[in-house]
Amino acid sequence: MCVSVFFFCSLMAQHKLPPRFSPDNILKCVKKHRLFPQAEASIRLRIPGTNPYAAMAVILLLSESVEDVQSLVSLLNNCLPYTAISEYFHRMAMVLLAIKRETNVHISNRLHYNIYYVLHLMENGPFAVTVDDNSRHPQINLTTEQQMILSHEIQRDHVLKIMAFAGTGKTTTLVKYAGQRPHLHFLYVAFNRSVAKEAERRFPANVDCKTIHALAFRDIGVRYQRSKKLTYNMMPFSINSVLPKGRAGFRKSKIVMQTISTFLASTDEEIDLTHVPCFYESKKHRNTPIPERERPLFLEDARYVWRKMRNVRERSKPAFYMTHDGYLKLWQLSRPCLSREYDVIFIDEAQDWTSVILCRYQCL
Repeated sequence: MCVSVFFFCSLMAQHKLPPRFSPDNILKCVKKHRLFPQAEASIRLRIPGTNPYAAMAVILLLSESVEDVQSLVSLLNNCLPYTAISEYFHRMAMVLLAIKRETNVHISNRLHYNIYYVLHLMENGPFAVTVDDNSRHPQINLTTEQQMILSHEIQRDHVLKIMAFAGTGKTTTLVKYAGQRPHLHFLYVAFNRSVAKEAERRFPANVDCKTIHALAFRDIGVRYQRSKKLTYNMMPFSINSVLPKGRAGFRKSKIVMQTISTFLASTDEEIDLTHVPCFYESKKHRNTPIPERERPLFLEDARYVWRKMRNVRERSKPAFYMTHDGYLKLWQLSRPCLSREYDVIFIDEAQDWTSVILCRYQCL
């Protein structure tokens, strides 16, 4: 991979522009990008001096989102014409494609997506960036759609959906929305811990950034932690050990486990027959129907295990330990009122969330 990066940087360093465009001026603009320090460190030992075209190439390799590529293009707007920027980016994409096809180096499709999506924006919806002289971080001027979101004054029970491609500035819009309303208390709910940690760095002080499980753990999960009764997931072998005689077996324990999991992801208050699957996967990976006479038995077993899981003092078997999705379900059933703490709630990547989570926020 190191050899490929060296070859790639050397190749892009040979990029030629008309004489009237100074490499020093281009480098001066590129230095304002947030990824330039890493790019400079990457190429310093491989290419003498700091070549702006090699630095631009490494910045694109290091880019994490469309926003990073947008920032680079917008900085280059101060020293290069549109055609020169477009030519460089098209060449970059073609070189990456050639390396991917002709070598064994793995190159993420995300790189091509970032580059070509920004080229699409350049052709169909120009964006602008201004740079603060006291900061290395470009400040992106918002689009018309983003400005409409910022001007919307949210009211109680309002639901505002922001739909856009990945990396196009949804989170940036929320950051600015909260920053313009310091008198309001916001909750930003992320899908996982790493996203929540990154959000803490970006959002202003009037925004609490948490995962949905962190909220549920604070109210419900902590009880099971104190009793040392938390586990990450249900396991078929553990479930099998607590099933009644004659109803045990790996296949049957998986059906019971699937029944409980379906219930935990639903908005229902009790486990019923609708949560019991109608099919199970056989050894040949075929869907085999579950006999109707057996489904009530699976329901009975699932209710038994769930009842034992809820009991904080029940630690006799690993199958009775509480999972993270389990205490999240109990939190949903407790109907917590987050509106007492927060004026507005931001939900990140809502399309990936289960019904039990979305129902919780619809009932605030």
